[in-house]
Amino acid sequence: MKFLPIVLSISLGAALPIAEDGDHDAKDEVAVVTPAPGTPDSPTAKGFDLGDKLSGFLGGDHDDDDDDDGDCTDLEDGAATACPDVIFIFARGSVEKTNMGTTVGRLMAASLVAQYGSNIWIQGVGGPYVATLAANYLPAGTTHAAIAEAQRMFIMAQTKCPSSAVVAAGYSQGTAVMAGALGSLDAVTQAQVKGCVLYGYTHNKQNGGVIPGFPVAKTDVYCSKADAVCDGVLAVTAAHFSYSVEAKVDGPRFLIDHI
Repeated sequence: MKFLPIVLSISLGAALPIAEDGDHDAKDEVAVVTPAPGTPDSPTAKGFDLGDKLSGFLGGDHDDDDDDDGDCTDLEDGAATACPDVIFIFARGSVEKTNMGTTVGRLMAASLVAQYGSNIWIQGVGGPYVATLAANYLPAGTTHAAIAEAQRMFIMAQTKCPSSAVVAAGYSQGTAVMAGALGSLDAVTQAQVKGCVLYGYTHNKQNGGVIPGFPVAKTDVYCSKADAVCDGVLAVTAAHFSYSVEAKVDGPRFLIDHI
């Protein structure tokens, strides 16, 4: 990657997305599929309030526990006896708060929860992944500790819930986290991952628009034509925050279609 000395008034991944088309065309919104109340898969039948969970993601809150840090830790906290149909693992952008970030991750989570209700776990990559700006300058575009933490999430999903479909996404520095993690997984763990979506892929040019070692058919990359980060230059422009439609609609649809 070609690095330029930059003084930024905004940080990688730290602003609200601006409505602007990327390389993919915007499509219709993902349909909300909610089983009728009282049916076995109904959110209300499982004591799950879909409205509360959706409003939590859209309002910057998290899931149903009493922890106020905003992290989403369904995979870490969930029991192996209560595995969902789908597990979503997300890596946020630089300096974004909480393990799901405040922009792309929460928009995606809201759309996926609208589709799957209580049959999805939402898990952000946190802990050793502290998402500092400086980590973008490392050869992998992030730290080895961050990549290892993402790998730990995928391995945990395979160990705890081997029958669940796993899907993933990353934004900004989080794309480097996912790219580093997915290609290094063992065959069984990687096969459980049905798809991954990357937004503002920081190693897009270096990796030829793919995730090394991960199937191209399972990968969807959203890079605005004006997003310099996607062209191998660590310079943040407004286009880097332009993925709201893709986060709410196109990316979730890709994952849903691959589950």
